Amino acid sequence: MKRLMRYAQNGFLLYEGKEKPIRHEWDGVYRIGHPVDLFRILGFYEDDTKTNFIVIDAWMKGGQRLSASEQARIDAIATVKKNGLWRRKTNGKENDDYPKLAEGSGGF
Repeated sequence: MKRLMRYAQNGFLLYEGKEKPIRHEWDGVYRIGHPVDLFRILGFYEDDTKTNFIVIDAWMKGGQRLSASEQARIDAIATVKKNGLWRRKTNGKENDDYPKLAEGSGGF
C-alpha cells in the first residue's frame, strides 16, 4: 500500500515503463506490480493526461507468465475502458462528480 501511495502522490508516469512497476499490457490496460512479489493491480488511465488511474481488478499471480484466465480478465478490463463502464451514471447520464483516490487535501 505504501508503494501505491507513493506512485499516486508522485505521479504514475514516473513509475511507468518496461523496467518499472507500472507497465502497459494491451488495449490501454496497465498493471501495477513489483518484482519482489506477484501481486498485481490492473486498470487504466482515465484519459490521456495519465493523472488518474482507474483500478478494476487485482490478483496474485502464480508465476511470471499470464495464464489464459488472467488474459481474459485483462480483455474484460479493456472492454470496461473502451465502453466507459466504470463511470458512475445518474439517471442514465455520466456523472464525474465523485472523489478520486488521490484527490483533495492530503491525498490519501
